[in-house]
Amino acid sequence: MSEKDEQAIAAFMDNQFERTVEYTDSKGDKKTRKITLQDPGFDIASQAIDALNVGEDTGDAGRLFDLIMHNVLVNPHMDYESLNAEVPDDIKKKTVTKKNRSGKDVHINMVWPGYRTALQIVFMSTRPSGASNMNGTMTKLNSEVFRTDKNEVLKMNFWDATGDGSGLGMIAMQEATKFLAEITDRNGDQSVLGKAFQFLMESLQQVKL
Repeated sequence: MSEKDEQAIAAFMDNQFERTVEYTDSKGDKKTRKITLQDPGFDIASQAIDALNVGEDTGDAGRLFDLIMHNVLVNPHMDYESLNAEVPDDIKKKTVTKKNRSGKDVHINMVWPGYRTALQIVFMSTRPSGASNMNGTMTKLNSEVFRTDKNEVLKMNFWDATGDGSGLGMIAMQEATKFLAEITDRNGDQSVLGKAFQFLMESLQQVKL
C-alpha cells in the first residue's frame, strides 16, 4: 500500500464519528442504537439545508433525508427502498373508531404511504417560516394516508359539518401522526435520521464534531 493510499484511509477514518441514539420502540421500551456518521462536505451539506426551504415557504423533507442517508449516515445503511421493505405488512394499515359530532361511530382508516411520504408529512406540519401548514398537511393525509371504508381516497369535505368526519379533523390528524411515527420510529429509524440531521447542522459550524 502506498503512502498516498495510507493517507487516504487515515483521512477517511478521521471523518468517522460515532453517536448514540435513544428511542422508544413499538412496545414502549427505551432503547439505544450506535450509529456512525461522516462529514459530507459543504456541497452536500448545503444542498441538504436548501431542501429545508425549496421556495414558497415549503420544504422537501424527502430529499433532505435522502441526502442524509446517502452522504452522512455510514452505519447503519439506510435508503427508502430498504426501509420500506422492512415494514411488516400487518402494520401497514390501521383503523380507529371515533364518534363524530352527531354521535355516529366513524372509522378513521389509515394506510402506510412509504417512508419518503411519511417523513414529508411529519415534517411539513409547520412551514419553514414557522407558520402553520394544517390545510396542506390534511390535504396530503387525505390523498396518501386516509381511506374510506371502501378503500377510496378521502375528500376534504369528509371532515365538513355535513360529512361523516364532522368534528374529527384534528383528532384524525393526531391519529395519523401517531400511526406514521409508530412505523418510522419503531426501530429508532426516525431518531437515527434526526441525530444525523443534527450532526449535519454541526458540520457546517466551527465546532468540534
